Order: sequence, then C-alpha cells, then structure tokens
Amino acid sequence: MNTKTEIKLKSLILAQIERWRHALHMQVERQRGATWRRVANG
Repeated sequence: MNTKTEIKLKSLILAQIERWRHALHMQVERQRGATWRRVANG
C-alpha cells in the first residue's frame, strides 16, 4: 500500500470515528434529557 492510500484510509477512519463519537454523544444527551424531564415532571 502506498503512502497516499494509507493517509486517505487513515483520514476516512478518523472521520468515521468522529461521526460515531458525535452520534453516541447525541444519544447520551437525548437519554439524559429524557431522564431530566421525567424527574422534573415528578
């Protein structure tokens, strides 16, 4: 594998990881928000 291909692959993988992290963060925020609403509504 040449260096250009390797760099491209690495950046694609890093971008994918960022998307996953963002999606997971959004999911956690949603769950946390739902819990807080439930607590607030008693």
